[in-house]
Amino acid sequence: MRPFGYIIACLLALPLAVAGLSKEASEVLGKLPNCASKCLVDNILKSTCGLDDIKCSCTNAPLLAQLEKCVLADCTVPEALFTQNTTQTLCGAPITDNRTFFVRLNDIMGTISGIFCLIRFLTKFWFKVPLGMDDHCVYFNCTI
Repeated sequence: MRPFGYIIACLLALPLAVAGLSKEASEVLGKLPNCASKCLVDNILKSTCGLDDIKCSCTNAPLLAQLEKCVLADCTVPEALFTQNTTQTLCGAPITDNRTFFVRLNDIMGTISGIFCLIRFLTKFWFKVPLGMDDHCVYFNCTI
């Protein structure tokens, strides 16, 4: 019964904690899942940072380590990823975008595999080897 009471106390204290936050921080805290909000409020209150001191919260390494442990323990993986994305955005972390690299890599790998399929079929026709079931599967996959 004690953990349930602790959760209720945290949920009741959350509106009071949010009332003292800056508008930006309270909007972010409102978007976070309940498990992450509880971790965030609990750990910030235990740290040297104030609830509305975003810069301190973003640069305090021990606090960030405790938050990470708490969120990973209490939240599901999608909730933890959403929390990390939201808090990193609030902290002003640079956004990494590797889409162009993966698009190029996909194009290169597709071209190379197409060349190997072409070589396979040219070899079969050159040496007049009958096509097997595996060749039909490769042909079917290449045409898709």
